[in-house]
This record gives sequence, C-alpha cells and structure tokens, in this order.
Amino acid sequence: MKDQRKSAIIALKNPENGFTSSVYHTSESLTFFKKADNIGSIKWLTNHPWSVIVMVMTVMTAGVATWTFKQPPIYQGSFQILLEDPLKPTPRGLEGLENAKIDYATQTQVLASSSVLKPILGQMGSQDQEMEYQNLVKGKQPPLTIKQLRGTKIVEVTFKDSNPEKIQDFLANLSQSYLRYSQNQNRTNVNQGLQFIDQKLPQLQKEIDQRQQQLQRMRQQHNFLSPQQKYQELSQLLQPLQALEFKTQVQLQETEVVYGLLHQQLELSPQEAIAASVLSESPRYQYLLNELQKIEVELAKESTRFLKSSPVITTINQKKANLLLLLEQEAIKTLGDQATPTINSDTLGMSPSPLRLSLQQQLIETSSQIRVLQIRKNAITEEIQTLQAQISKITDLERNYNNLQQEITRKTKNLNQLLIASQQIKMDIASKKTAPWQIISPPEVDQIPIYPQAIKNISLGGILGLVFGIILVNIVSFKSLLIKNKNSFH
Repeated sequence: MKDQRKSAIIALKNPENGFTSSVYHTSESLTFFKKADNIGSIKWLTNHPWSVIVMVMTVMTAGVATWTFKQPPIYQGSFQILLEDPLKPTPRGLEGLENAKIDYATQTQVLASSSVLKPILGQMGSQDQEMEYQNLVKGKQPPLTIKQLRGTKIVEVTFKDSNPEKIQDFLANLSQSYLRYSQNQNRTNVNQGLQFIDQKLPQLQKEIDQRQQQLQRMRQQHNFLSPQQKYQELSQLLQPLQALEFKTQVQLQETEVVYGLLHQQLELSPQEAIAASVLSESPRYQYLLNELQKIEVELAKESTRFLKSSPVITTINQKKANLLLLLEQEAIKTLGDQATPTINSDTLGMSPSPLRLSLQQQLIETSSQIRVLQIRKNAITEEIQTLQAQISKITDLERNYNNLQQEITRKTKNLNQLLIASQQIKMDIASKKTAPWQIISPPEVDQIPIYPQAIKNISLGGILGLVFGIILVNIVSFKSLLIKNKNSFH
C-alpha cells in the first residue's frame, strides 16, 4: 500500500515528459485512487487535500510550460501604406477621371489579388507562384493579411512567419513592389488623363467657336453691340416720344373743343366755310349777292303792302330766284367740283361780314389743325408701338444672348482648366512626380513572438491543474465515504 501511494505521488511530481505525460500520469493516479482499497492511502489524501491540489497544479503547469517552450515561435511584421499623395491635388477638370473618391475596400482586395501578388512573387524569385500565393492568402489564418484601417485612407499589411529575417525581407520587397505598382497605375491614369484632354480640347474649342458665331450673327442681325446697350438706346427714344404723344393728345383735345364751339356758332362745316371764304373773294359773286340783298329788302317792304299772291310779290320772287340761280352758277364756276356738295341756298344768301369771315377762317384753320394733330398723334403712337415691340424683342434676345455668354464663359473656364491640367501632368511626367502611394510606417518585425504565448499557456495550465486537483480531492473524499459506510455495515 505504501509503494502504491509513493508511486502515485512520484507520478504527480514528475513533469519530464511534458504536458501529455503529465496528464497521463494524473489520470493514472486518479485511476489508482479510484481502485485502491488501501484505507491508509485514502485517509492520507483525505486529510491533506491542499497538498493534492498543489501537486496536481504543479504537474499540470510544468507539463504545459514544457509543451509551450517546445513549440517553434511565430513572429509578425507589418507596414502601413497611404493610398494617395496628400501633397498632390487632383488637376481641375479631371476630378471625374481621377476618381477622387477611391473605393478603399476594393483597392484592398486588389492588393491581395493574384493579379497583383503573383508578379510580385515572381520578382522575389518564387519558382511556384501559384503555390506561394495560395500559402500566403488562403486558409483560416493566412500568413499575409491586408486590411484598411477603419475610417482612414491607410492600408496595413501584416505577415507572419517563424523567421524574423524572412518577414523583414518579404515586407521590404512587398512594400517596394506596391510602390512600383502604384507608379504603374498612376502612369496609366496619367496617360488616360492626357488622352481625355486631347479628345476634350478640340470639342470644347469647337463649341466655344459655335457660340461666339451665334453671338456675332445676333449682333449683326439686330444691329447692336450688346442687348443692354440696345435696350438703353430704345428706352431713351421711347421716353420723349411718350411725352410728345401726351402733349399732342392734349393739344388735339383743346383744338377739338375750339372747333366744336366755332361749328356751333357758324353752323357750317369746314367745307362750307372754305366755300364761303372763296366766294367772298369773287367780285361777280359779291355783286350778285348785293343785288340779292337789295331784292330781299324790296321784298320785305312790298310784303307789307301786298299779298304773297299779288303780281308785285310774284315778280320780286321771280327776280330773287333768278339771282339765286346766277349765284349758284357763279359759285360753281368759282369753286369748280367742290361747289356741288358744299353750296346750298342758305350759303348762297349769306352776307360775308368781317366777323363771320374771321370765324369761318378760324373754323377752317382749326379743322386743319385737328387733322394735323391726329396725323401726328397716329405717327407718334405707331412709332411708340414699334419701339415697344423692339424692346420686347430685345428682352427675349437678351435672355438668349446671356445664355450664350454664360455657356461661352463656362466652356472657356473648362477649356482653361483642361489646359492647366495638361501642363501640370506634363510637368509631373517631366519631373517624375507621378504621385505614388506613400509608406507611412516602414516594415518592422515585432521582437516578441505572437505564438506561443507562454504566460497565457502557463496560466491556463495552472488553472487546469487546480480544476483536476479539486476533482481528485472530491473523488477521494467520495471513496473514503464509501469505505466508512461499508465498514459500518459490517
């Protein structure tokens, strides 16, 4: 019984064979104590539980430590690369072509793709690029990882291996290869930019020339240097015409009032007044008119003495009729074609007193003045309407003119931007400033291996030893209880 107990203790304290042998001996010890009928051994273990736990912890910790230090160490190195040049702005006019907003997630996938890594592996002297590539990026925990730092334009490249020098060499070569890749990509983008500019410049220049020709045709067709200048000229002509129209309208209204008063007083139309004025200057007509007045006087006297049907009155009326006929004939002879519509019996018998002649002359002049004012007003109104139509047309032309000028300004600005961008690109090519990516953190290898983690493993071994020790003590206590119950039963 003592030999069995001693061998169990030796098994718990013997860690030479590593973690596996420690667990094995611990299991054997547990088996021994489960099968043992030796009451003394069980009592000793029952009375010293903490000693058992400490021994089990020691064995487990020693075994895990031995296993940990036998594992080959794995080191890790990394570098960080900025995927754009912060000191080089995108040329104006090429924002869309240069893709100012880079899809960094896609770019990260491209950097890890076979199309990028295989040529780089070939440059490093790899014989089987496909196998090397699969070993680098495939698997649950591949040696090479490429990821974008969250919220930044920075990509971090990490490589793991058991040889620190290999990590350093690989990362150094990979970082330089990425820079060459960025230069090649940038050179391609530059060539595309120049090609885009070469295609765009003639098109823009042609569009600008077309718009300028449209402006020139508009100026020649409408006879102006600019719509604004033409609008001011027409407005300056319109204002005095509107004032003159108002003044003419007032004069016309005043003249029409005077004409109405003269017409009401003379009871003559302008044509009749003209005829009376012409006849007043005819000696023959005036002689006949005087004779007619004498007969009318005689008729008035005799009418008081004789009846209308008397031979005397009849003879006088006959003389009057003959004179009226002579007056009409003389009027026709004097007035010509205007006599028929304007001469009547009342007009023939009027005596041309100086006052009446003056009023008739005023009526004639007023009538003529009305016609002149009406003609003037109509001409002014027509001119105003013409100017207003031209001003309205100029307003529409000004809108089209301004649109053309804005297009010319915008396209000229784009043309200048493209020219500047072309010059900038050519200067960059000449100076070899092709805006590569930048290594902001050079390749570095951590001196502390990332695997195995000794402290973590040893701590875990101690915890497992504690658990196994507690389990062993509980088993022994249960076994002791069974033995006591058996003895009590016997």
